[in-house]
Amino acid sequence: MQLIFFIFPFLGFYKGVKDFFSAKYRYGILFFAFWFGYSVFQYSGDVTRYASDFSFFAQYSWSDLWHLIVNFSDESLKFSFLKRTTYNSKPDIFAVTLGFLVSRFTENPRWFFAIVSVIYVYFILKFLDEVVRFTGKHNTKGWRIYFAALVFIVPFYVGVTGIRFWPALFLFGIMLLRYFNTKEKKYIFYTLSAVLIHYTFIVPCLIAMIAVTVKVNRRIFKLLIFMGIVYVLLSSTTSSLDFIKNALSFFQNDTISNATSGYVDEDSIIKKSTNLATKNWYVVWRSNLINAFFFSFFILDFFRLNKWKEIKQNKSFETVYCFFFILALFTFNLGSLGRFVYLFYFLVIIRILMYQAVNKNDEMIRLSYFFVPIMLLHIIVSFRAGFYYVDPFLLISPSPALLFVQSPVSLSEFLIGH
Repeated sequence: MQLIFFIFPFLGFYKGVKDFFSAKYRYGILFFAFWFGYSVFQYSGDVTRYASDFSFFAQYSWSDLWHLIVNFSDESLKFSFLKRTTYNSKPDIFAVTLGFLVSRFTENPRWFFAIVSVIYVYFILKFLDEVVRFTGKHNTKGWRIYFAALVFIVPFYVGVTGIRFWPALFLFGIMLLRYFNTKEKKYIFYTLSAVLIHYTFIVPCLIAMIAVTVKVNRRIFKLLIFMGIVYVLLSSTTSSLDFIKNALSFFQNDTISNATSGYVDEDSIIKKSTNLATKNWYVVWRSNLINAFFFSFFILDFFRLNKWKEIKQNKSFETVYCFFFILALFTFNLGSLGRFVYLFYFLVIIRILMYQAVNKNDEMIRLSYFFVPIMLLHIIVSFRAGFYYVDPFLLISPSPALLFVQSPVSLSEFLIGH
């Protein structure tokens, strides 16, 4: 049976998900992750740029790699004699280091995507283990629903199509939860390891450090939450673009400007607004409903407007939970930095899991009735988007065949023609 899982990776993945809490089937998920990364259909976005730029590593020596690492934050020195590529253009070292190491034994970028995919999925599995350690494992229907939401809230394919941010997200989550589980402050320091993968994680790392070292009055949280909500309302209107531009006017230094390019610069904000306007209604509603549910839950929870049985308080979690809601508000319309809302998603789902463990009342059941259709829409839309990056052969071919054969069309094109 186990040999079949190795030969047909999708079967191994299915079994690994079906029996998720059985450690002996975890290898099926990781094996599938390898082949998904290796066979990823290079449709658009980062994955195509990383594939195209992989060839530049053939020109690199070990001293070139060292030069990029020690000068990772200095644009003038870093590119004094090396070409700017997708791998080295930002002030972090994960992608360029891994890409260089992979290039020492192959010129095929598919091996890079395969290894990235395994690292990403490994981080997800360790993150989920830490969640179970923190909340406990419960066999109630409600607990299983929200644990499944934690598994599927991040679209499955983004660890390969978004090389840096998503592995950093789960690594940060692992270290944060280890702090909650152990109370050892070294894990808050270890969250900085996420910065090596994606430099923007310096923001949540600093917030986490402040949250566990500084006692913050609830009145300050209330003020920040109010300001954040006002900001979201203002920055969600077209007329507020000037407001955002002015708020970002301090990005004058060339190094900072280059680092923030594609994240909080004016072009990225306009691009995000344009993309949002052209999306299908169900894509827009998916995001709106998810945000409305989680933001509303936080408000009910923070202001004690619910009738649920109180859970055992964890002061560190409470503080970090509030800080990351505020971070989600203030980065909500800031281009790619809006992805930090997923940190808040993680924490609010963990919070609900904690409530589910001690509440069996009708209010918690009704909460699930609201949430399930919202989450199902999210899963359907994200899986549908992911089909553009899936090679149909991954689902039906023996794994050795994927080394030699790739489909000329994506799973999306194969199923519906586009």
